Amino acid sequence: MSEKKEEYLEAMYRLTDGKKPIKTTEIANYLKVAPPSVTEMMTNLAKDKLVKYVPYKGVTLTEEGIRQGRRITRKHRILERFLSDILNVRKEDTHEQACKMEHVISDEVEEGMCRILSNPKECPHGTEIPECPKYPAGCKKCRSGKNVPLSSLKKGECAILELILADKNTRAKLNSMGILPGTEILVVRRIANGPVCFRACGTEIAVDGEVAKHILVRKKNG
Repeated sequence: MSEKKEEYLEAMYRLTDGKKPIKTTEIANYLKVAPPSVTEMMTNLAKDKLVKYVPYKGVTLTEEGIRQGRRITRKHRILERFLSDILNVRKEDTHEQACKMEHVISDEVEEGMCRILSNPKECPHGTEIPECPKYPAGCKKCRSGKNVPLSSLKKGECAILELILADKNTRAKLNSMGILPGTEILVVRRIANGPVCFRACGTEIAVDGEVAKHILVRKKNG
């Protein structure tokens, strides 16, 4: 699908979530384009069965149009979070950068970013990120059937880090130390209902017991 078509579907999804007809003038104002350009694009999208377009009545996303609009919106907001949380791009700059990147990254790259970010629920601006249509069973990056909290591991047990569901600051601290999904960890000390100390990337790290409950791992012998 062309970048231009994706831009229109994303705009329409953001304007209504696909729940009601949209006036072409609304789309033109949102995208800052001339109304005739919108009319031409709606005709093309209707041929692709992505919208239902009735001149002078408005346009509605089809089920496939909603799916595509949701897909590119999710990709955009995942990118914003990755730019903000991992690359430390200023929040006010993430939107423009994500707009440039969302049309070129693959679904595999998006899944990788989602995994590093531990399946975030909101973009940096507080807007909800559409739920992943694959999560959890259908996404090879997020399968969670054998995932257990780090807090459940005993001293001497090895595991692979899968998801960090802790707060942003904790996640950023661990990420800065190279502790990312896929990292192998070894529990070296622990106190019942207290801190868990583990070794990863050549460093010993201690996390609070409550934080350890929100770090999901997969036992190596599991």
